[in-house]
Amino acid sequence: LIRLLAPTTAEERVAEVVRGGAGFLYYISRTGVTGARSELRSELAAEVDRIRERVGLPVAVGFGISSPEQAREVAGVADGVVVGSALIQTLDAEGVEGAARFVASLRSAMDELGADTVFHCAALPGVWGPRERYERANVAATHHVIEACRAAGVPRLVAVTPPKALDGNAALAAALLIADVDEVIAVGGAQ
Repeated sequence: LIRLLAPTTAEERVAEVVRGGAGFLYYISRTGVTGARSELRSELAAEVDRIRERVGLPVAVGFGISSPEQAREVAGVADGVVVGSALIQTLDAEGVEGAARFVASLRSAMDELGADTVFHCAALPGVWGPRERYERANVAATHHVIEACRAAGVPRLVAVTPPKALDGNAALAAALLIADVDEVIAVGGAQ
């Protein structure tokens, strides 16, 4: 189970929150909702260092990372970079080919620092509305993001999903199977 920590997590709660976690720790880089931002918080590197002192897992950072420059900056302080909303927006605006170019630009920026994995987490934030909207944003988009990552040469794909997301959701499960994802892991435990 992937555990999440946020800038608002009290230091004395870190050990409790990450207990039982595996794979990596997902550090939410800022407060608020997910989505692309123009700059990262100046405290990020120091926060990741403090987390590393207390946790024996790799630290992946996400929320608000929207450019190759930001991905490179995060890769310089963390073990993994999570890009979600910016990738989904690119996919929506430019299709799979545009998303593949975007992923390739992220990979290129991170390769300069020796990063070797791109983690992708994305879902439609807020109320999903009609089932068709959910299917397009969370099922079809997942398949297309995986396709774009493969086209960009990403060597390993890890699908990160809430523990119950696949329960009764044959369409999402099928999208992950068809796309030949390397690993599916659960995420949870925010705060």
